[in-house]
Amino acid sequence: MIGSEDELVYEPSAHVAAMLRNSGVSAEIERILGAVRRLDDTTLAAAESHRSAEKRLHEGTITQSEAEAISDATTAAAPHALNVLVLLGALNAVAHSADAARLELVTHSAFARILDALKGIDSELNNYMSDRDSIRLANVLDTRAQNLHQVRRHCFGYWMLPNDPTRVGRIKQLSLRLGSPDTDGHPDARPVLKLLVDDIEGLAVVHGRRYCGFPPAEILGPSAPLLPAEPARHVPLYVETGGAAGSIAALIHTWGDFIVWNDFRQFESVYLPTMQPDPLDGSPFGMPQVFASEQYRAQVQRASAECV
Repeated sequence: MIGSEDELVYEPSAHVAAMLRNSGVSAEIERILGAVRRLDDTTLAAAESHRSAEKRLHEGTITQSEAEAISDATTAAAPHALNVLVLLGALNAVAHSADAARLELVTHSAFARILDALKGIDSELNNYMSDRDSIRLANVLDTRAQNLHQVRRHCFGYWMLPNDPTRVGRIKQLSLRLGSPDTDGHPDARPVLKLLVDDIEGLAVVHGRRYCGFPPAEILGPSAPLLPAEPARHVPLYVETGGAAGSIAALIHTWGDFIVWNDFRQFESVYLPTMQPDPLDGSPFGMPQVFASEQYRAQVQRASAECV
């Protein structure tokens, strides 16, 4: 049944379950489910028909055209029914995403942001129950649900690595080279370290904004920030050029026999490699970059010896 106690089928780990409970997120989700159960019978029945059709299509007991016919009929009867399922999926995804994310991203601050998004949904649903304004319901099931989706991705990252490192895809090659920054004609600018992945400087331009590396002494040496630490941290890798105040960081961590640049973040402030920016202050982008540990460490060691 839509919104029933067995709706949230995902069972989180003990650690995530405790954080969900202690942060108030679990209770807020339960309040939203309670409000969903109080929607009109037509909408709930139509949502159940949508879900049943999707399940039967997946099982192969109905055809695509039959599933589409059911969807068209239920949408005509209750325009918001499909979005009810979208909302329930977004609620279920909170615990699943937290379990799939790196532990460094599963923080009290992250759950506080998710709680704020949930409270917005709860408030609007309760207002709808009072005035039955269909525009308000549409806002909950569309704008508010999408906001929860975006907040969740912002907190826990866009891309998740599989639990098993043997399932890794393409292994990248790291190259570290000295280069000249975009100095707007200042000849006394210090050389910077270019970070090339498969010979491509992918961080030089992000979302139309230009960046360059830091001077080698700031990111290499005996305690090179480029090397993974325990616990892992977001390491600033590039700084914005042209006088703008921005920087790029990535979570650098080990993963089996590999080293990974993960959860890239674009910040509106300048952070040096020795700093530890809060990832929630930056916008996530990009996909994880996986390197062979031996090649990666050898490259950092070589560049440290030659450039520092």
